[in-house]
Amino acid sequence: FNLVFNGLWHKAKGIHLSSLFTALPPGSGPFDAILANPPFVPNPQGIASGAGAMFGNGGDTGEAIFSGIVTGASQLLRPGGRLSVVAMSPNVDELPAPVQSWYAAGNTGV
Repeated sequence: FNLVFNGLWHKAKGIHLSSLFTALPPGSGPFDAILANPPFVPNPQGIASGAGAMFGNGGDTGEAIFSGIVTGASQLLRPGGRLSVVAMSPNVDELPAPVQSWYAAGNTGV
């Protein structure tokens, strides 16, 4: 919807619905950009229910999906490519270290 609404549909190669990157056809990428708006609200031990669990379940710390996106994107982005992710961090000053670690883990296959 947003692509059409903003007149950008012609720039998209496709829209894929999946769990992280599993729906991408073999050989997909590298990409100039990856955009993600994952669930990022912490849900310790799955205590949330209803809409909170459906739309905001980011795992125990809120980073379960976020970390998977960063790890996978490291293998799919073109050199100089950009990953944009909506996230919530209680301590933004500490966020770069885990993001760098997740990205490096994707590059080494760890």
